[in-house]
Amino acid sequence: MSFSNVSPALAQPVRYRVLTRYLAHIGLVVIVLRLVPISVSWLNGDWAFMINQLGTLAVLSAICLPLSRIQAPEDIADNEVLVISALSFFLSAASGCIPFMSEGLSDIDAFFEAVSAVTTTGLSTLSQIQQHSAGFLFARSWMQWYGGLGIVVFSIGLLFQDKGLAARRLAMGDISDSRDILGNARAHSVKLLTIYCALTVFAISLLLMAGVAPLSAVTHALSGISTGGFSIYDSSLAAIDQWSIQFMIVLCGVLGAVSLPFYYRLVQNGIQELSFNLEIRALLGLSIWVIGLLFFCSGGNDENTLLRLKHAVILGLSAQTTTGFANVDVVALDNASKLSLIFSMLIGGSIGSTAGGIKILRLLIVLRLLQFFIQRTRCPLMPSWNGI
Repeated sequence: MSFSNVSPALAQPVRYRVLTRYLAHIGLVVIVLRLVPISVSWLNGDWAFMINQLGTLAVLSAICLPLSRIQAPEDIADNEVLVISALSFFLSAASGCIPFMSEGLSDIDAFFEAVSAVTTTGLSTLSQIQQHSAGFLFARSWMQWYGGLGIVVFSIGLLFQDKGLAARRLAMGDISDSRDILGNARAHSVKLLTIYCALTVFAISLLLMAGVAPLSAVTHALSGISTGGFSIYDSSLAAIDQWSIQFMIVLCGVLGAVSLPFYYRLVQNGIQELSFNLEIRALLGLSIWVIGLLFFCSGGNDENTLLRLKHAVILGLSAQTTTGFANVDVVALDNASKLSLIFSMLIGGSIGSTAGGIKILRLLIVLRLLQFFIQRTRCPLMPSWNGI
């Protein structure tokens, strides 16, 4: 949609029947997704947390089931896509914060934690995280996981039938890599889900084989692939002694920071796809650049060279992928290191990935435009036809 059409599109009235029907559909998908942490709570004997989750889902089911049957037009306007996508995150956060209060959180802290989880922001007001139940710790990371891909994508892939316009408009409004629609909207969402789940299973398996405890492996894999950064430890990755395991967890964030459609094209075209993907090479280059800056900026410390390099690798990859894991006290870093991390997080990962930031492709486009403008100033002026 061109910029000239943005204002008229947003000025159109939102049809409440359209919002009600599709938000109710999304609410049903949220109910299905919440069954997973309920099962984890049951397996770990976290009865209070499980009962609160069941009560919340019972109320949500009573609301969404009848509303999902409302007849609404198939066509969805641009402003309605924006509103549905935004409210889907609010709906998921609201349904998640009520069970959080059973863990002793205040209402505002519970809502803050739920919003931070489902938006993969990674901020937390909690202290002594390890003292909370396993079901609660899993639920935080699980919300980051399905929030990282987008609730609308889950809804289209799991529930919506591909009737055409509605599913496609919702998908185009939520899937950031619209350059590569893999078939119709539902097929595209299903393929993204498949890739996302495959990466998650790989990450969990990698950590389990490395000897990580099951709860730690699953929660860090979910938070890593979604680039959300929630940890089950107050000191994040600093609580893990082995640097190799820290690196594996951060590697999960790297996998999430790569465009999900790229993995599909990699399977179809083979390793040669790497040579055509400029974003992947730029992600590698930017990661090496920020790691180098962090390493040299910390040169005045008393730490040995190998330890400085290990800290730089973890912090650099975590920042470039916007995951937020840390194995040192970031407050104690020098200003140059903090500035390097800021610019790295600002750029972020690839378009179509779960990473935040302005995205690498947009940075490359801006740099290319600057190069074009500079080269144009060096071109000789064309003679005026009036002088001939």
